[in-house]
Amino acid sequence: MNIFYKGISILIFFIFLSILLLSYGISTDKFNKRIISNIEKNIPSSKAKIEKANVSLDLFSLGLEIKIKNPMVQIDNQDIKIESLKIISDLKSIFKNKYLLKKVEIKFYENEIRSLSNVQLFKDALISNVVKFNSGLLSGNLVITKFYQDKKFIKFSGKINNSSITIFKNLPLIKNLSANISYHNNQISFSNVNGRLNKLKINSKNINYINDKRILNGVINLNGDITSFSDFKDILSKFILIDFKKLKKIKGQIKLAADLNINFDKNFKILKDQSNFNLISENLDLIYFDNQDLEFKNINLSVDFDRNGKVYSKGQFKHNGKINDFLIRRKNKESLYDIDLNGIINIKEIFFKNKDFLIEDNLKYLIKIKLRSFEEFQIQAVLDLKNSEID
Repeated sequence: MNIFYKGISILIFFIFLSILLLSYGISTDKFNKRIISNIEKNIPSSKAKIEKANVSLDLFSLGLEIKIKNPMVQIDNQDIKIESLKIISDLKSIFKNKYLLKKVEIKFYENEIRSLSNVQLFKDALISNVVKFNSGLLSGNLVITKFYQDKKFIKFSGKINNSSITIFKNLPLIKNLSANISYHNNQISFSNVNGRLNKLKINSKNINYINDKRILNGVINLNGDITSFSDFKDILSKFILIDFKKLKKIKGQIKLAADLNINFDKNFKILKDQSNFNLISENLDLIYFDNQDLEFKNINLSVDFDRNGKVYSKGQFKHNGKINDFLIRRKNKESLYDIDLNGIINIKEIFFKNKDFLIEDNLKYLIKIKLRSFEEFQIQAVLDLKNSEID
C-alpha cells in the first residue's frame, strides 16, 4: 500500500513538475516540422524555416504556446522580416496528434511596404486596389484566429513610416507619409496621418475604408503656402471657373478640409461621391491675364463645395488698393452661378490707363451676375456717380 502511495506521489510530482516547466517554457526543435507544416498550410503561398522554439503551456486557454524568434518566412515569394512568431495550439488535439491551431500572432520588423502590398495576406489591409505604395516602411502585429471556420479572422495593427503613395492619377504624390494602420472586421482605419502634398501639409485623425462595401470616409486637412495650382488644376477646374493657363502668379496660404464619403464600384471607379469640401485662403495674391494683367491682393475667402456642383463662397479682395466684397452661390451642376460684387472701382485705372476717360475718380459699385460660363452670362451693374466729376 505504501508503495502504491509513493508511486502516486511520484506521478503527481512529475505531472506538477511538467506543468511547471511548460508554464515557464522549454526550448526545443522537436516541433519544427509540425510548426512549419502548420504555417505553410494555413498561410497560402508561404515557406518557413525556423531554429529552436520555446514551448510553454497557456493555462488560461489550455493551449500549447510556441514562441519563435526571428523565423525566416516567405509569402508569395516575398521575404518577410519577422521579429517573433507565436502559435497557440489546442492542447487536446496534440494528444490526438492533430496539432490544431487556435491562434497565430506575428510581430513584424519594418518591411518595405511596396513588397508587402503585393502579398495577398496584406492586400486588403493596405487597400492595394485603391492606393499605390511607391516607397516606405511598415511594421506591426498580425493576429490570425478561427482557422477551422468558413473564413479565418485576421486582425492587423501597425505603423507606416516615410511612405510615398499615389491615390488618383490627377493628383501629385503624397510624400513623407506616416500613419497608424489597423485592419479588423473587413475595415481598414488610418489614424494620426501626416504627410506632404508638394508644399502643403496633410493631416487626418482618422480615415476608414470598408472593404466589402468599398466605402471610403474620413476628414483630411491640407494647409500651407501655395505658389502654383498647376498640380491641382485637373481637380479644381471642375469646381472653379478659371482658365488656369491665364493664371500667371499666385502666392499665399490656403486651408482645405475634405470630409470624404465615397462609394466605389467593383473596378474602383467612383460610383457615388457625397464628399464636402471647405477651402479657406489667407492673404492670397494673384495675377490673372485677360487681355491685360489683372492683379488681385489680400484675397481672404471661404468656399464650401461638393462633387454635385454646389458652391457657396464669401470673401474680400483688394484691387488697385481698393477693398471689394463678393458672394458666389450655385445649387448644383445644372444651376447658374449667382455672383454679387460690391466695393470701390476706378474704371480708368483698370481699362484706360494710357487713354483719356470721362470719369477719373473712384466709384462705388454693385454688380450682379448670373453665369453659366465665361461665354454665357447676364450682368447687371449699378455705379454711384453722385460724387464723381465727369470731364
